[in-house]
Amino acid sequence: MALESAGDPAGVDAPLPRLQMPVVPLDLMALFGTFVTPGFLRRRDVQGHKRYVHLASLGLLDAAIARWPFAIMTAAVPVPGFSVQDLFVDAFLVPMVAWDVASRGRPHPDTLWGGLVLVASQPLKLLLARTDAWSASAARAVGVLGR
Repeated sequence: MALESAGDPAGVDAPLPRLQMPVVPLDLMALFGTFVTPGFLRRRDVQGHKRYVHLASLGLLDAAIARWPFAIMTAAVPVPGFSVQDLFVDAFLVPMVAWDVASRGRPHPDTLWGGLVLVASQPLKLLLARTDAWSASAARAVGVLGR
């Protein structure tokens, strides 16, 4: 669907140019897989499993939060490389860290490293989308679809 909409000359109402936009859903799918895989592999480790499942869910929130009908969603963000929706997704990490600190006295390593991966992926996907290699790949993929 991401490549189909990128090939549509009429375009969709998206925050990025049409050939850069597919990086968002592809990044979200990669993040989901990044967190679901260790969550599945560590299903007998209750503490690690629940944290990876929560992180996988947070990775999918981006699309839902982007559709919130509030004026703040289009506001400028003082943190370069992040959008308002990224900051809202990151805010969902706060209860997870608070729970770790309240119950363990410190953040769980899976929360810490998984949270860092989630937060780091947000500006990195935009940097990737702006590269010539990404533009060429997206244009080729759209061309394969017959557009």
